[in-house]
Amino acid sequence: MLEQDKRRETRTAAAVPLYFNNGKGVTDDVSATGVFFWTESPADFAVGDQIKFTLVISGSATTATSECSGKIVRVLTRHTPKGVAVELFHPALRRFVE
Repeated sequence: MLEQDKRRETRTAAAVPLYFNNGKGVTDDVSATGVFFWTESPADFAVGDQIKFTLVISGSATTATSECSGKIVRVLTRHTPKGVAVELFHPALRRFVE
């Protein structure tokens, strides 16, 4: 039986660079309330940890940044790079994905 999808918002595939304390990554998908990203950072990520990061969203004529914070809800460590899923504390990305 497949695990029930717990996502509240529709995800959008997007490769957006992000930067966090002593590391960087790139998103795989984003929603108004969550982000999944890949990183080669040696940092330890654990479910339940809080994380702060900055997304850098570039358009044809402008670049915007979004300061985000959230809780890590899933970590994929069997992959290189590793994958990290974050539930955002505030729907900071709503203006970018709707």
